[in-house]
Amino acid sequence: MQKRVYALGSIGKEGLCMNRKRIVSFLLLFLALIPCTRELAAQEVLLDDVIFANGAQPILDFLRDQQTWDPTQIEVRAKMIRFLGRSSNKGNEDIRSELLQGMQIGFSKFASKNNRSLDFWKIRAESALALARIGETSAIPAIAKLARDDTDVQVQICAVQALGLLKAGDYVPFLIDLLYLTDHGRLAQEITRTLGIIGDKRAFPALLALTMGYVDANVQQAAVAAMKMLKWQ
Repeated sequence: MQKRVYALGSIGKEGLCMNRKRIVSFLLLFLALIPCTRELAAQEVLLDDVIFANGAQPILDFLRDQQTWDPTQIEVRAKMIRFLGRSSNKGNEDIRSELLQGMQIGFSKFASKNNRSLDFWKIRAESALALARIGETSAIPAIAKLARDDTDVQVQICAVQALGLLKAGDYVPFLIDLLYLTDHGRLAQEITRTLGIIGDKRAFPALLALTMGYVDANVQQAAVAAMKMLKWQ
């Protein structure tokens, strides 16, 4: 497969000539590789402004040009996917498709002495949250599946958060079932919090039971807070 090479362009009478798409691709790669330090925070903000001004298409091009399986690209792809989760991208079918694919990226083996496996959990988590931030309610079933079936609890937590952002009222029974099935305190706390955000009164019996019988104090506190958020009319 021919690998795309990004070139800066050529210098002639008109000076430095750059293709707009290539410029943005350079900026995307540079921004994604910037470490999160105070000294570079201002530079990152400025680059964000440049990227956002050019819209979502250069980000999509960047994601499609990169090798999905490359273990060195996890942080890069996660940051680019986060950029797509803006409300202005609502209704963009290309973005929806890219994010749905992102939720399916799982384990990948790569060559090493031990033939290690690497889990691209950040890609799945960021994709679910980005879909929620753009209000993509059609993705709720896929996000719910991620919340139930993913092998990484952090992905499950992010998927549950996404269901809360989307106010997935039809999935309250699903969340209650998931609450009963999990033995992970952090996930149970997030499910409880999400039930409060959705505000469906059908969650009341399950939340009340948590306040009286759950061993994790954080989950009990979350249940009390969630009950106060339920809508009774």
